[in-house]
Amino acid sequence: MCQLRRIITACLFLLVVYPADAGVFDVVKNVTRQERIAKAQEIYNSQLKFKDSVLAITAVEQLISIARQIEDKALECFAISMLADHYARIRNSNGLSTQLHLRAIQLAEKNGRPLISGICNYRMGRYYYSFKNYPFAFEYLLRADNFFRGTGYKDVPDIDEILYFLGSIYYETGNFEKAESIFNNIQQLKKIDNYIQKQLLNTLALIKKQQGDTTGALRYF
Repeated sequence: MCQLRRIITACLFLLVVYPADAGVFDVVKNVTRQERIAKAQEIYNSQLKFKDSVLAITAVEQLISIARQIEDKALECFAISMLADHYARIRNSNGLSTQLHLRAIQLAEKNGRPLISGICNYRMGRYYYSFKNYPFAFEYLLRADNFFRGTGYKDVPDIDEILYFLGSIYYETGNFEKAESIFNNIQQLKKIDNYIQKQLLNTLALIKKQQGDTTGALRYF
């Protein structure tokens, strides 16, 4: 009886602590279909990314439910991928994250959605890249790029970040010429995140240094 009382008390405590955040993703239902993924990512970054893991995981699982309720397969795939990334934040590289990323990819490809298929493959590639598993990162980043070539880069959100990671994997595997080509292409984009711009210029400098071009390296540094 005492054990049961403790369990009930703990559950009531969670309900008291987290009620305001229970519907943190509800607002996603009120924006257009095209805006939902960006809105979900914004909410996660600003309100959940660095919060208690129980709260964040519960909220993202609710986002998956919301996506199913409103029959938005792209949002569902993205939310599953987001859940995979959050588990990776707290567990590092782990089997659950890998399986969730694969589930997101399979769901996207099963439903014939090239844009979200590319995004989910990219997120899987970035997951492997984060833990220096470069062969698998390379595979999934290339798969993502193939999808994006089909849809057209102009329709891909955060394409500067995506291409940066693709170029980075070429850099990490020693293909400096290909990496440099991709980084130069990023600089032709209309919009580049400041952090991505700094990182790619730094990597271009390192490439020039590796090639023995000190003048070129100093130009980028």
